[in-house]
Amino acid sequence: MRFSWRVAAFILVLLAVSASIYATAYDRIRFSPVEWVVREGLAPFQTALARTAHWLEASWERVQGWRRLEETNRHLQEQLAALEQDLLRLHQLERENERLRAALSLARERPGEWVAAEVIARSPNNWLKVVTINRGRVHGLQEGQPVVSAEGLVGRVGLTTARTADVILITHTSSAVGARTEPGGELVLVEGTGSYEEELRVRPLDAHASLSAGEILVTSGLSSIYAPGIPIGRLTRVESEAYGLSQTGYAVPFADLKRLDVVLVLVEPPPEAEEGEG
Repeated sequence: MRFSWRVAAFILVLLAVSASIYATAYDRIRFSPVEWVVREGLAPFQTALARTAHWLEASWERVQGWRRLEETNRHLQEQLAALEQDLLRLHQLERENERLRAALSLARERPGEWVAAEVIARSPNNWLKVVTINRGRVHGLQEGQPVVSAEGLVGRVGLTTARTADVILITHTSSAVGARTEPGGELVLVEGTGSYEEELRVRPLDAHASLSAGEILVTSGLSSIYAPGIPIGRLTRVESEAYGLSQTGYAVPFADLKRLDVVLVLVEPPPEAEEGEG
């Protein structure tokens, strides 16, 4: 009951104050005593309330600003990622164009008709040493045709379809290329070892031939597949066999076979080469 009495008293006081304020709210030049007391009493609370409201409003604006900044930052990060991808693709295209220009320059230096192709797949087995290019029979490709890059010999055409072909790299264990050392002039057979290090085995055709590390290997032109003078690689070491009576060399290709992207295929040998083969 005490609680109810206090509530009733508070309500009566509040009504009285309100009535007094209402009665003196218009056409006056000074506060009534009651209004003055109420106004003074409420002032600290109103000040605190106003400050709190301003603080809340400012905080809300800051939160909204942070959200806008986060959204802007996210958009900028997305744009930056897209630009980085575009820049990466541009650099890749520039490198491919540089290699293609170099390969076409190499083709112009050599007689015959050449077809440019892109490497589109690799054998999942590193030991096979086979890549797939995006040119095939409709482009004039046939099995056995030589394949080069801007740096040198890559391999030969293997199986073909209408618009694709396999290229058997010179590091494949089935690859054997007739070559000549420079400046020594020794005739050798360059064989693929199938090793991941892209190493080539070099066997002299003459048992008394002399090989030296650092010599350059170029195609000899003695086979019907490879024209003479195509760069193959460089001898890195020479080992003696059979009590020093013969030598075996090892070389690395000039062409970066692990990063091939553009190659050239000789689809039409020069007329003199065709006559020589017959």
